[in-house]
Amino acid sequence: MKPSAAVLVDKLLASDPDLKPYKNHLLRRIQKVQDAEAWLTQGKMSLEDFASGHEYFGLHLSNNQWIFREWAPNATAIYLIGDMTDWQEQKTFALEQINDQGVWEIRLDSGRINHADQYRLRVHWAGAAVTESRPMPGGLFRIPKP
Repeated sequence: MKPSAAVLVDKLLASDPDLKPYKNHLLRRIQKVQDAEAWLTQGKMSLEDFASGHEYFGLHLSNNQWIFREWAPNATAIYLIGDMTDWQEQKTFALEQINDQGVWEIRLDSGRINHADQYRLRVHWAGAAVTESRPMPGGLFRIPKP
């Protein structure tokens, strides 16, 4: 368990007594940091794991396989659409929900999509609503070079 803001401030003041006039400010600031960390991690992961989300989510090439993960806890279906599917939904490009926290994933052999292919996600929601991911500024997402 992490030390409380009060414990951290007491340690800080013990090492630098000149900070005593700022004790309340330090307590408030450290508490805000701890509250933000708790909100971001939901007590389910470390702050380091949360900050490394970009290494888990999105599109990555690993062991000659493209892996795409997205967090969409209220989605009912997600499809990778683009040049490789003629912008149509295809069962072979459907993401699968891999846990009860709303993480979706698809794994594709490296030849199924190519560098410079453009793509989007088509997300289906309860109540029949369908949305597509927004393109990055200047165009659509592009498959990176392996």
